[in-house]
Amino acid sequence: MPGVAPATAGVSKQWQFDETPMPGSFEPGRSSLLRRVLWSRRGVIGGDVPAFINAEAAPLNPPGLMKGLPEGVSLVAEALRAGERIAIFGDYDADGVTATAVLKRGLTRLGGDVVTYIPHRILDGYGLSGDGLAELWRQGARLVVSCDCGTNSVDVVAQRPAGQRMVITDHHLPAERIARPEALLNPHQPGCLYPFKELSGAGVAYKLLEGVVDLVAPGAEWLDQLLQLVAIGAVADVVALLGENRTLVQRGLRSLQQDPLPGIEALVEAGGLRQPLNSTTIGFQLAPRINAAGRMDDARLALDLLLAPSVEEARPLAEHLERHNLARRQATESALREAAERLDLEGRPDSAIVMADARWSLGLVGLVAGRLVDQYHMPAFVMNRGADECRGSARSIEGFNVVEALESCGGLLSRYGGHEAAAGFACSLGDLPALVEGLQAYAVSNRPEQGWSRLFPVDAEVELGDLTTGAVDELKVLEPFGQNNRPPRFCVRGVEIKAASVFGQGEHMKLWVSNGDRVIEAVAWRRGKLIDHYRRAAQQGDRLDALFAVEVSKWDGDAAVRLELEDVKRSRPGTPA
Repeated sequence: MPGVAPATAGVSKQWQFDETPMPGSFEPGRSSLLRRVLWSRRGVIGGDVPAFINAEAAPLNPPGLMKGLPEGVSLVAEALRAGERIAIFGDYDADGVTATAVLKRGLTRLGGDVVTYIPHRILDGYGLSGDGLAELWRQGARLVVSCDCGTNSVDVVAQRPAGQRMVITDHHLPAERIARPEALLNPHQPGCLYPFKELSGAGVAYKLLEGVVDLVAPGAEWLDQLLQLVAIGAVADVVALLGENRTLVQRGLRSLQQDPLPGIEALVEAGGLRQPLNSTTIGFQLAPRINAAGRMDDARLALDLLLAPSVEEARPLAEHLERHNLARRQATESALREAAERLDLEGRPDSAIVMADARWSLGLVGLVAGRLVDQYHMPAFVMNRGADECRGSARSIEGFNVVEALESCGGLLSRYGGHEAAAGFACSLGDLPALVEGLQAYAVSNRPEQGWSRLFPVDAEVELGDLTTGAVDELKVLEPFGQNNRPPRFCVRGVEIKAASVFGQGEHMKLWVSNGDRVIEAVAWRRGKLIDHYRRAAQQGDRLDALFAVEVSKWDGDAAVRLELEDVKRSRPGTPA
């Protein structure tokens, strides 16, 4: 019986169970299902479960602990008092755009004369640029604050217009040499004692604004509304949703429910997104729409939407963004088909996917790389092949650092940077063959002897009867879900398929499974092509072990538990029915 995930050459799938017995005294008063999940995650959560669950009430770290922040606050406050024009130089992804919107909205609220600059992905490329800083100088901006970029822009910062002061807010890993502006805020920089290192770009920008507000307008109540933008940036940039990030995102989600910013309200309306918004909705529906602006055209559209003063003014921008998002989805699917055809023709590598194509735009290569990682479970380096230069994005799997992989080929690259799991890079067209060979060789030398393994940590083995609507609803206290705090995953043994069908034009599959007297609906996203296997299994009465996430689905006033399948296996001999 095939698994729900496509078979992948050289990849083993391992279900990991915590065999340590749970003490009876652990977290009394909670449902058995929630207690078992909390126990399985005790290493991540730490010893204080109530503090994890009630992170919204936790105090934020004092912004002044961040290296460079006192100097940055002083520069911004001085510009505000003098009525000087302040420029916000952001990045074109959702984290950079939301960070830019945080500072634009906040500093404008404080009376600042604020202009913004978002580079064009294709025309300008990533990060700070000399041309951009020169343009802001011409616009009268004597102070520039960067968002989500700048730490490693050594030469650009050094060569900026004489007299232009700069505050960098960033969260990317520093290179050996880092920029030297008047103030650099990055919790990863050497010597920074800020206790939480995993802030998003929007989170670092918010800490700067928080410090400015503490100095010039203490107690400003409007500051909390901007946490909506911080929440979106954090989820979109896949930072760890633990510690201070968990607090920021929980507060942002609460604000989204109570008083959404006009642009977000219009985008939810245009996309028909399910309310109330949670981290999953943001990650899979809202953030991709914000990112679609920079991928398909100009990220300025997304920024204008987030800065819109009213829903009426935001609606046409949201509808424009919705059209971009549809085009983005169609173009991504087309590129994935082309990549799959090449892999079938050239043969699938067993270490890393490295490919370039002139048809794949710069706005899509990161999406294509991510989808290839999901499908084939190996690192993917995907590039747009230009006339003279190839520019690309890398995405990875657990245990493989793409920045270190790129460093191993640094002599072939004109630039690169990012995180362990995601990075951007560029090389000359002439160096492309050597880069392909070098990255694949690095992946071979760093691949485990047994090959890449897809690991599925399992929170608990359950019976379908354990999954009551009340017990599943109680799992919501674990939200927001995201990096380092995935949705709970369960295993059930010996289920029987009662029926199987497809939906979504045959792309997705729906099953009805049972063990004992309980029958539950289960969905398998993007697995419709496996329908015949499951129909045969239903006819033959095969027993399966299933791995799944779970939710309460509500429709027309009724509530029912639904499984989201991640993997299945034939039941072991002797598995009880």
